Amino acid sequence: MLSHNGTDYTLIIAAVMVFVLLAAAEYLLCAKTKRKFLRFIPFSAPAAFLALIPFKIIGNSGGFLDLRGLAIFLEISAAAICLAAIGVGWLLFRSKKK
Repeated sequence: MLSHNGTDYTLIIAAVMVFVLLAAAEYLLCAKTKRKFLRFIPFSAPAAFLALIPFKIIGNSGGFLDLRGLAIFLEISAAAICLAAIGVGWLLFRSKKK
């Protein structure tokens, strides 16, 4: 755990690392592959987040406090972060290509 003055920064650092890794993966795939469909491999990460949402909607609430809405919001947020990272990698590739 990375903390400073009682604040835990582990989740923030992990999110930034995932963002950088996805952007780098998209950039490298765009730069190294000739086949266009291989460039879409990083889209499996946000697709996995979004594919789990229907199971949370139809699932059991699990007790007194129903947090399914929060879980769905967090999954959509994670998918949006992944899509932004993939977009940054693609934009870097396009800017270097020209």
